[in-house]
Amino acid sequence: MKILIEYCRHPKAKINAIIDLAKGYRNVAAIDMFPIREFFQFDIPYKISLDRAKELILNITERIKIQNSNPHNPHMLLVMTTYESIAQYMDLIFIPLITRYSDTDQMFRSLIDDKFVYEFMDGI
Repeated sequence: MKILIEYCRHPKAKINAIIDLAKGYRNVAAIDMFPIREFFQFDIPYKISLDRAKELILNITERIKIQNSNPHNPHMLLVMTTYESIAQYMDLIFIPLITRYSDTDQMFRSLIDDKFVYEFMDGI
């Protein structure tokens, strides 16, 4: 687990690895999940670049759009398994990032602009 977290901390880590870490967070109750929770509470919002934060948000929103466009698609299991996954992504990735960037309107709009909100709302 620590190796995966270290990989996810690297600026060139694949976004899907971070997403998979968030998806698996809830499924493993037998091990100490504190390092993963700490990664999402501190590393994601405070140590990744603005570009990486945007990339994470865009990746997750694309998954949500795909889920909503065809919820009965058998291939959806490869993209997002359930609406619980959406809640997990919101809890571990969206909320920490939005909280971090909500200090000022300018910071928030650097992460999420009006065009993004319109396109996201139009797609769901």
